Amino acid sequence: MGVLHSSHEVSLLRQICQTNQGKRVFVPYIISPYHYFLIRLCVVAALRVCFSAGAVTGATIKEQKRARKSWTLRCHLATDESTGMKIAVNPYKESLLRLVEYVGLQSDDDSEGATVSPPRSGTGALFFHETESPEWRAYVASLPLEKRHEASVKRRLSTQMLAAMRKDVCLWCWFSKSLCFCNRLEQYRQRMLEIGQHSAVEVTIVLHPEEFMRGTNSGHIAAFILGAPIRIWGVPEDDAYLNDLPAVRTEEGNYDFPSDDAIHTVSLYPEKDAFLLEDFVKNIGSTHRVHLLLMDATWSQANALNRHIPRHIPRVALRIDESYASLFKALRKRTRQSGVSTFEATTMALQQCYGALCPGGDDPVVAGDIMTSAMKEFVDVKCLLSHRGACFVKESEVVADIIERRNANRRDEAINRLRLVKQRVMNDVEAQDLLNPPVLNYCYACDVFVGWSRMTEHVMGRAHMQALGMNPLCTPSETSRNVKGSLRGHYKESGEH
Repeated sequence: MGVLHSSHEVSLLRQICQTNQGKRVFVPYIISPYHYFLIRLCVVAALRVCFSAGAVTGATIKEQKRARKSWTLRCHLATDESTGMKIAVNPYKESLLRLVEYVGLQSDDDSEGATVSPPRSGTGALFFHETESPEWRAYVASLPLEKRHEASVKRRLSTQMLAAMRKDVCLWCWFSKSLCFCNRLEQYRQRMLEIGQHSAVEVTIVLHPEEFMRGTNSGHIAAFILGAPIRIWGVPEDDAYLNDLPAVRTEEGNYDFPSDDAIHTVSLYPEKDAFLLEDFVKNIGSTHRVHLLLMDATWSQANALNRHIPRHIPRVALRIDESYASLFKALRKRTRQSGVSTFEATTMALQQCYGALCPGGDDPVVAGDIMTSAMKEFVDVKCLLSHRGACFVKESEVVADIIERRNANRRDEAINRLRLVKQRVMNDVEAQDLLNPPVLNYCYACDVFVGWSRMTEHVMGRAHMQALGMNPLCTPSETSRNVKGSLRGHYKESGEH
C-alpha cells in the first residue's frame, strides 16, 4: 500500500475509530514523537485488519465486525476533554465482558456490552432455566464428576446475567441503569490512578459464583475503582489462571531467583500461619511489587475458595484495629469481631501495602480517603434505595436526587411489569378471565351503574326493590351489553342514580 503522509494516517485512524456512530469516539492528537510513532503503528495494524484481511482471506461481514469490536475494546483510550487525561481500558470491565461471552450472551454488535437472547432449545437453553428442571438434572448426571461444578457455576452466571439484562441492570456497577453509579466510580478511579504507588500494587478479585450480581456485594465496586480483574471459581479459564499463577514472577515470565523487578503474589486469608501483610511487604523490599488476591465471599465461601488457591501462594492477614467500626453496619450484621466487608478489606490492604513500600509517604492516607469516600457513598445509595435514611451524606439536594431517581425507577419497574402482564393476557385466555372485576359495579335489575362502594346501600333501596319486582331474574338488557365509557361519564350522560 505504500507509506502514507502523517496527516492522512491520522485522518484514517479517526475514521476507523469513529465507527460506532458516536457511542465510542477516540480522536488522538499528536503531542510528541513517541505518540506519533504509536499512531503510525496503530494505523498499519488497523489497515491490515480492516482491508488486507478482508481482501486476502475473504472475511465475512461478521468477522470484520468482530475485528472492529476487538479493536475498540483492546485499543480504546478514552480522553477527558476537560483535562486532556487519557484513561486506559478498565481490566474489570474486560473481565465481565469475557464472562458475558462465556455464558453465550455476547452479540456480534459493535457496541460494548451488547447482548442477545439466550438459546430457546438444546443443551445451551438448560443453562438459562431459573429452576432445576428434570432435563437439567439429567444433563448434570451425564457429566463426569469433575465437570459438574463447572456446569453449575455456568448456569448460575447465565441465569444471573439474563435476569440482570431483563431488569435493565448495569453490567458494571450492578445498579439499575436509571440509578447507574458508574460516573461516580469513574471519578474515584481517576483519583486512584494519580497515586504515585498505584502501579506497585496489583489486585485480582477472586469471586465466589454465589456472589456474582448479588445486591449486597461490595467487592465489584472496589474492583471497578482499582481496575482489578475478576476471577470466578468454576470458570475454566479462571481456574487455569489461578493454578498456573507463580508465587514470584517478572513482567517477562516466571523465574527461580528473585530480582529487583519481582512481582510477589499473595492471597489475603487470615489462616493460622498467615503472615501479616505489612510485614511481608516490608521484607520483600521497596523495589518489588505486590499482587494481591482478594477473595470476595462470605466466610464459609471463602474457606472453599482458599482450598482451591494453590498452596505455594503465601497467605497474608490484615492488621485490624479492635476499635474499628465497620462502615457497612447499616447494610449487614458483623458476624466476626475481625470481619470486614470485601470493600473495607481491599482499602486496608492497599493502605498497608503503600505504607510498607513507601514509609512516611502520603499515599496510604490519600488512598484511604478515596476508597472511604466511595464506600460511604455506596452505603448511602444502598440505604436510600431500601427506604432507609442516609448514614453519611449531609447534603439534602443529593439525598433528594437519589430519592427522586429511586421513585422514578420503581414506577418504571411497575409499568414494565404491567406491560408484561398485558402482553401475556392478550395471548392467554385463562389469564384474561382473571381480569374480570372482583366486585359488581352494575345493577342489572335497575339497568344502571352503581359504584362498588355503594352497591350494598343500593340493593337495600326502594327503587331497587321495585325494579327487582319487574325483573326478578335480573336479565341483562341490550343497553347493559353495549355499555361503554367510565362510570362517571355514564352518570353525566344519563343522569341516572
